[in-house]
Amino acid sequence: MEYILTTLLSYLLLYKYIAIFAVVFFSGLLLPLPSNTLLMAAGAFASQGYLSLSGAFFTALIANVIGDSCSFALTRIWGTRIITSARLNRFAAIARIDRFVRDHARTTILVSRFLGTPAVIVNFICGLTEVPYARFVAYDIFGNALDTACFLLIGYSLGIYSENYSDIAELVGGIVLVAAMIWLIAFIFLKKDKALNE
Repeated sequence: MEYILTTLLSYLLLYKYIAIFAVVFFSGLLLPLPSNTLLMAAGAFASQGYLSLSGAFFTALIANVIGDSCSFALTRIWGTRIITSARLNRFAAIARIDRFVRDHARTTILVSRFLGTPAVIVNFICGLTEVPYARFVAYDIFGNALDTACFLLIGYSLGIYSENYSDIAELVGGIVLVAAMIWLIAFIFLKKDKALNE
C-alpha cells in the first residue's frame, strides 16, 4: 500500500489534474485506490503553490460524479440479471438492504460519500433498487462536493501548518466542526426521509 501511495503522489506531482481525475474516477468503480489520501496530498500541494485548490476541487468533483454515475448505471442495466443468475435474491439481507435504500435513499447517498468504498456499494444498490437518477445525481453532487472540499481543506491546512504546529488546535477544531456538520446534515435528511415515507 505504501508503494502504491508513493507512486500516486509522484504521479500527482507530474500529471496534476489528470492524476486526480484518474484516481478519483477509478476509485468510484470499486478499484482500491486511496482517493481521499490523494485529495489531502493535493490540498497540501495546493498550499505550496503546486496546484490550484479550486482546480483540484472541480477536477475531483467531476471525476467523482462521473465514476459514481457509471457504477450506478452498471447495476441499473445489469444488476437484476446478476442478482438472479447468482441466486442472491434468496438472501434476506438483500431484501433488507433494498428496503433501507428505498426508504432512506437521500441520507444513504449523502452520508456514504464520506465513507470511501461503501459509497461505491451504495451506488450499485441505488442502481439496483431503481432510485431515480435525477435524485441520485443531485445528492451525489452535494455529498461529493462536501467530501472533496473537506479532504482538500484538511490537506491544505496541514500544508500551511507544517512549519507552525502551534496552530494545530485550530485545525483539529475545524475538523471536528466539519464532522459535526456532516452528522447534522445526515440527521436532518433522515428525518425528512421518514416524514416523506409516513
